[in-house]
Amino acid sequence: MGLKADLDYAIQEHSAWKTKFRDFLNGKTSLNVQSIGETDQCKFGQWLEGEGKRLLPQQHLDEIVKLHTEFHRIAAEVIRKIKQKDFAGARSDIAAEGAFNQASLALVKYMSKPSLHAPSKNAPASAPAAETQPAEKPPSPIPPEDGQKSE
Repeated sequence: MGLKADLDYAIQEHSAWKTKFRDFLNGKTSLNVQSIGETDQCKFGQWLEGEGKRLLPQQHLDEIVKLHTEFHRIAAEVIRKIKQKDFAGARSDIAAEGAFNQASLALVKYMSKPSLHAPSKNAPASAPAAETQPAEKPPSPIPPEDGQKSE
């Protein structure tokens, strides 16, 4: 795999984690709540710590790490708000224009920059290991706003 393929893989893994997080919020799956704010517990973070460090120029790596850290910080903040029963705040964060989606978009947009997709002559990347943290029961789904149906 070259750098472009590795970056595409990393973006796919980020999207998969984001989907799993949304499923967790809706009570459809489990997720280790303790690891949500930790950037090295998702497959993308593991790729970033391994192959990403090897393949990416330092300036790009630093920016991607910063954006990835912010994304996980916001995800952890959503969980904190749910635990404190600030459902309106959590709902606002995960809305299309909310902080969670905006952080995700910023990360994907940066990783999609043409300057990052230059051909790589480095060795092929290996797939990151599967997550091994124990899963927790999802929190109660965010209750719908008055007058709205829940999913």
